[in-house]
Amino acid sequence: MKVLMLGWEFPPHKSGGLGTACEGLTRGLAEHSVEVLMVVPRLVGGEQVASGRMLEAARALSAAAAAESSAAEREIAVPVVANTEIRGLEIVGVASPLRPYLDAGTELRGGYGPDLFREVERYAQAAGSIAAAERFDVIHAHDWMTLDAGLRARERSGKPLVWHVHASEHDRNRDAPDARIAAIEQRGVEQADRVVCVSHYTATKLREHYDAAPERLRVVHNATQPARDRRVRAWRARRPFAEPLALFMGRVTSQKGPDVFLDAAARLVRAGTPIKFALAGDGDLWSGCVERAAELGLARHMYFPGFLQGDAVTRMHALADLFVMPSVSEPFGIAPLEAMSLGTPVLLTRQSGVSELVDSVIKFDAGDSAGLAQAMQALAEDPFLRSWLGARGREEAQRLRWGGAGAKVADLYRELTA
Repeated sequence: MKVLMLGWEFPPHKSGGLGTACEGLTRGLAEHSVEVLMVVPRLVGGEQVASGRMLEAARALSAAAAAESSAAEREIAVPVVANTEIRGLEIVGVASPLRPYLDAGTELRGGYGPDLFREVERYAQAAGSIAAAERFDVIHAHDWMTLDAGLRARERSGKPLVWHVHASEHDRNRDAPDARIAAIEQRGVEQADRVVCVSHYTATKLREHYDAAPERLRVVHNATQPARDRRVRAWRARRPFAEPLALFMGRVTSQKGPDVFLDAAARLVRAGTPIKFALAGDGDLWSGCVERAAELGLARHMYFPGFLQGDAVTRMHALADLFVMPSVSEPFGIAPLEAMSLGTPVLLTRQSGVSELVDSVIKFDAGDSAGLAQAMQALAEDPFLRSWLGARGREEAQRLRWGGAGAKVADLYRELTA
């Protein structure tokens, strides 16, 4: 079984959980004899799938554009005849969907910059070319950025399309969803052969906002890799302070609830609880959170490490005594599983997909900064409780392997290709 997988990011170069999930799923599929042709906008270096190969959409797009240009140059000038008189010569034009991009350049950078929608269209063009050139059994597209690419690949190949929803626009921007993205997601639930949701929470969202047919939805929870980094113990031994550290790590946006984390931190500081805080990540609310922390009197208690990736993520988890995910609406949430796998106690909102999957955590309602502060205080003041919850969480996370998710997705592929 071979799958053409379309993703917007892939480790080690990623900006969030989407890349982590794509890599984990390829590992899980490899355990079930599924070969992956992983297509990303651009290869930066270090990307590798467990079984299969990486493909670069930018290279395919450049090759397609070069071929179109070459074909245009090979067209000869032909006379235009009217009333048996030669009126002149006319060059045959290039009638190609790539034509608008030949003049504007064919570079495909990827990422989430201001040219994102144009990049998405270029990626779709490349996916069509790749689908025509490669042999595979099924197409698997991740999130809205690759949905049109998946539809284009299906059109060129005739193979079934699985669309994997990691987050909906109604999660990312609850108050003002982008109508363009919502339209793409609507097209996905209507036209994909099957829709994979990372949680029952996400499946419910798709039914509520897009009237998705329940029989076409499949829930496959994310997982985590077991932590085997021997440096974790050494990093923990070199902690720069004695107080417990509570960690928020993720995109600093309204969806992720950083304001709730700050409010809970302020409650603990006012109560005199011996604890430090770190708000790691980047996003449109970052500068506002720094200002808010100063207003709340957290300057001597709060750290802002910025956006982290690679070893820095593991090191940050190793330094933390508590991991907090106060998301307002979280389709899944891989970061808590990563923290649990390292034995770090986790507090997360009930409004998250991962809460369906784990029990050895403390759950609270989104927006409840008072409840969060109470739970954080109990853990900060009781090292035995932290140790017990961390050990239970680690045992639970060790059972949530990507091989299980890979088995469910491989079964879906076989269902569609039977």
